[in-house]
Amino acid sequence: MLAVPETCGGVGMPAVAVAGLAAELGRAAFPCPLLGTINATYVLAACADGAPALAEIAEGKSASLAITNRSGSWSPGATDVSCAGGKLNGTAWYVQDARKADRLLVSARSGAGLGLYWVASPAAGRASCNVRTLRSCRSRLCRVPAASTTPPVGQQVLHLARDRPAQV
Repeated sequence: MLAVPETCGGVGMPAVAVAGLAAELGRAAFPCPLLGTINATYVLAACADGAPALAEIAEGKSASLAITNRSGSWSPGATDVSCAGGKLNGTAWYVQDARKADRLLVSARSGAGLGLYWVASPAAGRASCNVRTLRSCRSRLCRVPAASTTPPVGQQVLHLARDRPAQV
């Protein structure tokens, strides 16, 4: 909600203000999916048709990026998830706060190319997490409906997923 543009129902705060609030949450050690939601927000804001997903975040849905592969690569296209017949299959690795996120923004390869898919999180009870932190999870996607999609996406949008959080 914080970084969601005002045109989509959010507050539209600049990145520096969002970073200040995130730092305060960190100081209090408040365990919430804010960072994953902010990262997904920045990527969705760069997508031409990300407004419906941004509206969901503005209404209070949490989100996380599911774009890294087994080796932890953030390179666009290095995904272990595929989309066929409108369903996502594969495993998204190192998904931040996967058990807390309501939605996932998943990078997957289909016949049309690389795309971003906005889906309800299948992680509830099925995410396999790092026991030490419970923050870095993998989410298995088995026949997850991918009705709301943004394929194909440009490489620059996926680069935002990798680069924007570091710029905050």
